[in-house]
Amino acid sequence: MGKSCDLPRKAFVKCMASDPCVKAGRRTPKECLLDQSISDDCRKLLNSYKFCMKDQLDMRRRLRGPKAY
Repeated sequence: MGKSCDLPRKAFVKCMASDPCVKAGRRTPKECLLDQSISDDCRKLLNSYKFCMKDQLDMRRRLRGPKAY
């Protein structure tokens, strides 16, 4: 995994650690993701991380450089 997606990944991990589903429900982040019970902020960060990872596989994006997410 490249370093260009490091910021969105760290932001998503931090958001998941402070999510009410994980804290109050005493569940793992994986369980919360499978149940779709995460907050909208974490969902947005997850989408930005997914797009970043997808752009790394796209040759056109690789030549142009990473987007600022």
